[in-house]
Amino acid sequence: MYISKGGVANGLKKRCPRVKQQCQAQLSTFQKDGILITTCQGLEARQAILVKHVERPSDWKAQMKKCFEVANRFKIKTVAFPILGPGAETLFDALDEFMSDGNTDLKISEVHLIVFKTQAERFQPIIDVLCSKAMKATSDLESGSFGQIKKAGRKLWKRKKEFVDVGYMVSEEGATAQPSHSPSSSKRNTSTLALYIYSDSSENIQRCKQRLETHLEEALITAYVKQYKVIVCSLTKEEKEELESLPLVVDMNIDENNGIVVIKGERNLASEAQSNVKEMLMRFEKNRCELEQSPELAKKIEWQYEEEDYSETKYKFYGNLQSFKMEMAYQRNERYYYFMDNDMKYVIDFNDMIEYPENDKADLVRVVRKEIMKGQQVPLPIDWKPMRDGVPKLVELKPEEKQFKDIESRFMVEV
Repeated sequence: MYISKGGVANGLKKRCPRVKQQCQAQLSTFQKDGILITTCQGLEARQAILVKHVERPSDWKAQMKKCFEVANRFKIKTVAFPILGPGAETLFDALDEFMSDGNTDLKISEVHLIVFKTQAERFQPIIDVLCSKAMKATSDLESGSFGQIKKAGRKLWKRKKEFVDVGYMVSEEGATAQPSHSPSSSKRNTSTLALYIYSDSSENIQRCKQRLETHLEEALITAYVKQYKVIVCSLTKEEKEELESLPLVVDMNIDENNGIVVIKGERNLASEAQSNVKEMLMRFEKNRCELEQSPELAKKIEWQYEEEDYSETKYKFYGNLQSFKMEMAYQRNERYYYFMDNDMKYVIDFNDMIEYPENDKADLVRVVRKEIMKGQQVPLPIDWKPMRDGVPKLVELKPEEKQFKDIESRFMVEV
């Protein structure tokens, strides 16, 4: 994005007044690399990638490819592009080149192409380009971005790649082009293989089929996950969707009535899937235990972060569960604690008591650990008498007295 001109750039500067100042502060890096990633307060997006304005379509393709590389390096899952001068085809070509470079460790899962209402005439050309890409993928599955997905391994290949609102996908059998709406939880894709047996006699064909079926029965197993019955029987909608989204090349059935997960597939793949399911259910169980314990801990300890509200600085509670996890890490004498928020990884440094995004340490806020004072835990002065009639009694303490100083000191530390 060229920060000095253009409708998108002007809209960004209007919503994020500091963005131009942030770019000026990193001008040397921007001029050297031609690309900059920064935070933009005022947008729902946690980060923005800014690139230099260029004129030729071939240069725009290179700039867009840089955006994919930077986003993948910073482990960004969703990237959104506006319609730029050269059009959608340049973006898809850039994505194809990025995938063709052999990027098997993909972090990007969604690419959004934003078409404004004033650009409605561009919608049909975008669909035409997508159809053309899909048809090409049908006849050439060994090259380009789809071929690279296939070569990267079965798990990666099975994971559906969608372009939101105008989407296309390809499977091992071929490609299909179709508009798609914003995806919900990803489901496992299954594939079929047509096997044709040719012989000079029907007896040989029948013998071959029987032998093949015998080998398949020996290769396929049924594995069970039974030790998490309580968890499986009470899966939330979100937990079930996450479990079903596991990139497994097997058949999996979640039996919520009996509290078991049934997995059918090739021996090694089924065993691997069984381990993955157990690991996820174990995490669900741990999360529930932490959720149950966190309210009690919150009565004693609160972790808070600094939040600027105009000229006033406030501290905001992380919440019961997050505060509980932070306290457990703190009690284990760990230096750092990591957590995810809106697909962004954050770091808390207990030594310096700060929080910052993992990819931008300069964007930090202060963190405090507050011990909640309990009245019954505070020893009262020995000469104070219990109230008999329930009427509060005012006791005057002079500032120079030791009791006054002791109470003042404890109040400042504990409250």
